[in-house]
Amino acid sequence: FDPSVTHHKLKNGIHLIHKHNKMVKTFAFHTYLKGGLTDETLKNNSSYHFITSLLNASANKKSKFEIKNYFEQKAVSYSTFSGKNAYGTTLNGMAVDFQEVFPQYAECLIKSDFKNSELSKEKTVSKRILKAEKEDPTRSCFKKLSQYLFQDHPYGLSPIGTVESISKINTTNLKKIHNKNLK
Repeated sequence: FDPSVTHHKLKNGIHLIHKHNKMVKTFAFHTYLKGGLTDETLKNNSSYHFITSLLNASANKKSKFEIKNYFEQKAVSYSTFSGKNAYGTTLNGMAVDFQEVFPQYAECLIKSDFKNSELSKEKTVSKRILKAEKEDPTRSCFKKLSQYLFQDHPYGLSPIGTVESISKINTTNLKKIHNKNLK
C-alpha cells in the first residue's frame, strides 16, 4: 500500500482516491461510475452513450458553450467517456487551477440538466454514425463479430445502440440511471 494515496468517502457514498505527486505541476482527475454497456439491454441500449454526451451539454442552467468556454479559458480539458463496465468524466489541467475549476466539474457530473433539445441533437448524430457504419466494411465486420462472440451478453450490443433503441431513449430515464449511479 502506498501511503501517499488517500481515500475519502463523500456523504452520497462516492469514493475519492487521491495521490498527490509534488513533482508534477499538472493534475488529472477521473470519475468512474458503475455502469456502461454491461448495464444495458436491447431496450435501453445506448443509454450510457447518451448520458456521457449530456454530462457536458449543460449543467445548472449553463449552456454547453458556457461550460466549454469556461474550461477553455482556464486551459483545462474536460471530457466524458462510456465503456463496457464504467462511465464517467475526466478533468486535466494545471495543478494551481484545480481548486478553481473543480466546482464546475462537479456541477457537470452532479447537476447536469439532461435537456431534451441536446438529446435530440445527439440522437441525430448517432443515427448518422449508424448509417455510416453500415457502409464501412471494417465496422460492419467488427459489429457482427461482437454479436457472434458475445451473443446475448451486453458486450454484443453496440455502445451507440440501434435505430430502434435510440428512438426509445428519453431524458427522464437517462437522468434516473445516472442519479442511481451517483449514489
